[in-house]
Amino acid sequence: MTDVTGRRGERLWEGFTPEGALAWSRVLRMHWPSFPGMSTLWAISIGLDEGVPAGVDAWVERARVAEAVGFSPGSYDRLQRTLDEIPAVELPAHPDNAPDPRWPAHAIRGFEPALWSDWPLLVGLGWSDEEAVRLLLTARDVLG
Repeated sequence: MTDVTGRRGERLWEGFTPEGALAWSRVLRMHWPSFPGMSTLWAISIGLDEGVPAGVDAWVERARVAEAVGFSPGSYDRLQRTLDEIPAVELPAHPDNAPDPRWPAHAIRGFEPALWSDWPLLVGLGWSDEEAVRLLLTARDVLG
């Protein structure tokens, strides 16, 4: 269900700080976990300008799952931008090789917490964003 304005959106983000909900909403507006439609995206943008987080269930769920495995809005954005820069043909396990089948008209990149849970740790240990992505995707390719 989508309601991008009002109290429902705020209730969806329960457990997040208001700043965190806005930060996640801004990042997820750029890296959709689901496509809510153009009019909803427009309403989300207006709401964000007014300090209202996105009231999209799938977006809140993505934020919860990502935070649970160590991502912040900033690190999630960095992971997604790094995936954008790596051609999917180079790595069979690249998530762009298997877009979410629920969204056939739009390429929606899935997020597997088990695959990406080590990414924040690797980056924190000094690996570059790209090195960490390549390591995890190569391990997935090799180990299946």
